[in-house]
Amino acid sequence: MLSTLVFLILVEALILCGAKFAGKGFIENPFDYKSTMAVRGILPVCIILHHISQTKPFQTSGELSMFVNIGFLFVGLFFFFSGYGLYKSYERKENYLDVFFSKRILTVLIPLLVMNVIYFAFSFHTEPQMPSAKRFLSLTGITLANSQAWYVIVAIIMYMLFYFSFKFISNKKISLAIIFAASLILVSLFIFGGHFFWWVKDYGSYWWLTEEGWKDGKWWRKITCWWFQGEWWVNSLITFFCGIVVAMNEKKIIEFFKKFYWVKFALSLAVIIFVHYLWVEKLGNKGINYWDEFDFGKPMIDHKAVLWCIQTVEVIFFCFFVYMLMMKVEFGNPVIKFLGNYSLELYLMQGLGLTFFAEIFFKKNITENIRFYFAVAVFASTFALALAFKFICSKILSAIRK
Repeated sequence: MLSTLVFLILVEALILCGAKFAGKGFIENPFDYKSTMAVRGILPVCIILHHISQTKPFQTSGELSMFVNIGFLFVGLFFFFSGYGLYKSYERKENYLDVFFSKRILTVLIPLLVMNVIYFAFSFHTEPQMPSAKRFLSLTGITLANSQAWYVIVAIIMYMLFYFSFKFISNKKISLAIIFAASLILVSLFIFGGHFFWWVKDYGSYWWLTEEGWKDGKWWRKITCWWFQGEWWVNSLITFFCGIVVAMNEKKIIEFFKKFYWVKFALSLAVIIFVHYLWVEKLGNKGINYWDEFDFGKPMIDHKAVLWCIQTVEVIFFCFFVYMLMMKVEFGNPVIKFLGNYSLELYLMQGLGLTFFAEIFFKKNITENIRFYFAVAVFASTFALALAFKFICSKILSAIRK
């Protein structure tokens, strides 16, 4: 298992090199900018490995299998850091919300728009038969040319919710309640809406239960065409709210974790492992998953709701586990500090390498070495593209802000 061995060693090296243990004491500001940026440098590497592990050759071989079902945890940390960072900036910087659009919104909106142009051009190679309407909408972001770009859209929505809630409402508890309620509404869009327009019927039956439905059905009603079609849109979303809560009550939370620290640390890890085992093994083996509409011939809203609740517990405890870990360990080395500054760009550019090199490497006679070379090629191309992508976006942002 060459890929598994090499990339596990790589991830461990990124985490451990340069890490400093606090000993019997605690790091009083575990989520300062330096520390969070270092951890953010690890996350895109893990997310890329998650997407590589989901390719068919890797799933067939079982390589990198430990990354298959945990991608939402890493994205959850991104949301957690974002919610935490927004509130801390709002609290510490005078008139922060007055420059919110130029400082926060534009820094994710411009990369999204530039990425749409890049993937729009790339789609002529990957999907030459794509309907013209869909191709045009992908340029605007209304449909996704890059399916992984959902994160940026959700981030922008949550940023806007934060802005309007804290800008125009003086009561912070009400602002927080609005963000929580809006998060649940967004979650419900998937739970009730599913992966596609399941409620559309042809001749009295659901279109997606027949081969003809898939063959002749309109592009706009097929799998994950629109926003919030897919569990990945929502199964880590609640951590944005959690990040704000931690930022608002950090002193109390730190004091709480300090008492019986190692007991709480071990318990949080145990909960993560148990809950993960519960939904992957126990519920999964009983046929309860997000895609049960294909097995039961109906939307199975209850299954989606149950799984979301279970995964929500896991991702929240994962964020608190990392928070407690950062109370004891300061992570940081030149590599992850560098990657932390390119986390968004790495996230958005990985899809190009995954698609392009899959066509080259995964034709036939897929060996262990070929899978490894594919993974290396994806990482190398993603890093190179991220550098160029950030350069382009920074130039555009500089021109706009002048």
